[in-house]
Amino acid sequence: MAMNQSCYALASDSINPLMVYFYALKAVASLKHKASGAVFDAIVTRDFDTEIVNVLNAEDSEVVLLTISPMMEAIHSNAEENIRLSNLRDALLPRLMSGEIDVSNLAF
Repeated sequence: MAMNQSCYALASDSINPLMVYFYALKAVASLKHKASGAVFDAIVTRDFDTEIVNVLNAEDSEVVLLTISPMMEAIHSNAEENIRLSNLRDALLPRLMSGEIDVSNLAF
């Protein structure tokens, strides 16, 4: 997560990365209220020290992960496919427009 000019890595040895992501997402509103500064609002490491995060127990966490993991995998897969298709479009479109590639004989 990047905030202003600072970059913080949020990780855990005992909590699944997806759960860390959603816990951090939930904490953002609170962290925004803690932001301070003269020129621009900033989050500092001590703001994280005082942040309270309600963590699910292992059983509930597993149920949540069983639900959200396939969704997050699909989102990731779709994002990668979108990038691949965009790159393919960007490579083919100029060649199609210039006539280098002729598709007039293709049957649809």
